[in-house]
Amino acid sequence: MKNIFLVPILFVITNVFSQKYDLNSHPLHSDVWRSVYDDSTTEVRPKNFNSFTLDLTYLESKINPTKIQSYLFESFNKFRTDYGVPITEEDSTLTLKSIEYSKYILSNFVHSKRDSKRSEEAICTIPMTMFSRISEKDGDINKIIADCCFDIFVGSPAHMSILLNEDPKRKYGFGITVTSRNVSIVVQSDVK
Repeated sequence: MKNIFLVPILFVITNVFSQKYDLNSHPLHSDVWRSVYDDSTTEVRPKNFNSFTLDLTYLESKINPTKIQSYLFESFNKFRTDYGVPITEEDSTLTLKSIEYSKYILSNFVHSKRDSKRSEEAICTIPMTMFSRISEKDGDINKIIADCCFDIFVGSPAHMSILLNEDPKRKYGFGITVTSRNVSIVVQSDVK
């Protein structure tokens, strides 16, 4: 029998921007995570457990990056709907740029150079252990990970203002890269 090591993951979010999208007004709606927070930090935990595990056996056999990518646009509009914001359109050019940039941030975690002052970007690398408590009974792991790619930004006013922007001219692109250790997500947005 394998020993399972439990690892508490502390996800720190500093609220240096407007409090418009704080966790009180915009709580986490994740199917697999819950947030425990105080005035300056947020700890993300599995929905029904106190901590994550290092056992990634289930994930290794079920994750399909192509499927996750195919779900991102649907997951994004579900995320927006959860917060009462109208759905938006996907821009294929921005999606291609986001996919390429998601590979880059695995080794160089910086924002990309923007094409214009109207461009916005949200980037994140999610440790694979944050999906370690997901099991077959939770549903399609690839859809769940796609949903979590947006849930990870909840509690960050700067990121939420990008993801929940209501400008009808704003379009979005989405990209992920999956490794055995991380999922990197890039969301790029611009006015077309």
